[in-house]
Order: sequence, then C-alpha cells, then structure tokens
Amino acid sequence: MIYIVGKGIVGNALTNLLRKHHDNYDIYAIGKEEFDNLPTRLRKGDIIINAATTEINEVLLKLCLSKKCHYIDIGSDLSDGTCEQWRYCALFKENRLRGVFNAGLAPGFTNLLAKKAFDEGIKDIKLRYLEKVGPKPVFLWSPYIAAADKESQPIRWRNGRIEVYDKKPFSFSFPSGERCLVYPFLHDEVASIGPSLQPRLVEVAIGGALECKEVFKEEMWGKDIKEMKFLACVENFDEYLMIDYEELIKRGIKENVIAFGTAFFVATLLEYFDTISSLIPPELLPEDVQMKLLESAKRIGWIIK
Repeated sequence: MIYIVGKGIVGNALTNLLRKHHDNYDIYAIGKEEFDNLPTRLRKGDIIINAATTEINEVLLKLCLSKKCHYIDIGSDLSDGTCEQWRYCALFKENRLRGVFNAGLAPGFTNLLAKKAFDEGIKDIKLRYLEKVGPKPVFLWSPYIAAADKESQPIRWRNGRIEVYDKKPFSFSFPSGERCLVYPFLHDEVASIGPSLQPRLVEVAIGGALECKEVFKEEMWGKDIKEMKFLACVENFDEYLMIDYEELIKRGIKENVIAFGTAFFVATLLEYFDTISSLIPPELLPEDVQMKLLESAKRIGWIIK
C-alpha cells in the first residue's frame, strides 16, 4: 500500500499518475482530516509519500521507523539550514528501510542534473531556475513554502560548510535565450548536494515570476493559465531541464508544470525503489537509477542539450 499524504496540487497529481501507471500498488490519499488515523492504517512494508508540507517530514520519518514502512518526500524543512532527513539515514539503514528525500522536480530532477554536471568536472554548482506564468500572477508551487523561502536568508554550500549570504539579485541569461534578474534563494539542493557530493560551491537563484509572490491570492491559483514554464540549468553545463505547459497540454496533461514534474519523478522512482537500501537524496541513488530517471525526462523532451 502507498499512502500519499496531502491532497493539494502535488498530492492530486501524484495520486492520479500512480493510479494510472502503477496498478501493482494500492494507492490511498490522506488529507488533513484523516492524518491522525494514519498510524492505525499502516502495515509493515507500506510506503508513505509526503506530498504535503515539509514541516511533517520528521513526524512521518519517525512513524516509518516505528511501523517499519518505507518513505519518500519532495523537499526539506530547512529550519536550521540543513536537510533534517540526514539525521534518519543511519536508522533507516539499520532497520532495512528504503527512502528517498527531496524526490521531485526541484529538488529532485535538479539534483540529478547537478550530479551529472559535477561528474563531468563542474565543481561550482550554480543552479539557476526560471519560473514563468501568465497572464495572471499565480504560484507554480506552495504559496506558504514560497512565502517562507522568500523571507528567509539564502544559504549556499562553500568550501565544506553551509553559509548565509547576500540576497542581492543579478542578471542571468538562460539557455532558452531569456535574460532576467535572478534572486539568491533558500533551497533544498544546497543542503543535500553540498554534504553528499562535497563540491566547492552549491547555490540556487530563481528568476521569472517572482513578483507574483507579492500579490498572490489563493483563489487565483491555477486559474486562466495561458503560459507556464519551469527551466533549470547549471551554469557552464550544456544540458538543462525545461517543462513547458504547452507541451503537457499536447500530451493531454493539464497539471501545473511543477506539480506534474514532481509527480513524474516520484512515479518513475517507484519503478526502481527496491534497489535502495537506506534513506538517501536523489544524487546518491544508484548510478543506473539516476541514468534511467534522466532518460525518462529526455524521452518526453524535458532534458535539452
């Protein structure tokens, strides 16, 4: 049994995708009203996927350990500037439990893009993201997490440690030809890729529709969308990731690009989930699994070289 915690846009996209393509699993979505009953439902070997707030990651990690269940989440809480999931990796290994944290689009596919760049000799991992949406300003992802991130001090990994640094924006040219201001951001990849790969530098900056974070109204979320795009690249690396709403529509997919990208990563990961022997971030997945995940994105035109 797979329990998907969260019935927001990511949870719904994931529930729909798994029910369509993973009929070997029983899928059950858990909302707020059912959350307190989750411990009584669980059986040894079940999988919990946190598609809700990152604030409950540790609650679910402890629950998995007590009930001998496996685990996936799509982001870190970063309340102390680190990925809280690292504290549970040894316990998962001791209990022979499987888990992947930060398993989505960004973080997730972006971790794999960074790992490939690192393996090809790029030691300064400068991740740059472009979010475009219109004509009305709406969020491509959780407004609550976005608002918290926007008010937080950005962090980067440099010379073996996490440090805070200046929020000052700068101009960046994306490989798609678009140029705009990007803003240093608090983001999950820094706190997983830094400790796991030990590059010289990891940092994240985001540009595009950031102004919507000032005028967001929840009732506007996902309405009247005519353009929606997410692009991620690593400076000085010749491959990048781009998901365009128009292309999804052509495939009959009407999901938010980030929600669907996240759901697609998790759904594909589940095909290889039994190859994992502990709790790890995407960049520490077996090399062949990383390759298969990236190939799955290439097949639908998301990885561009």
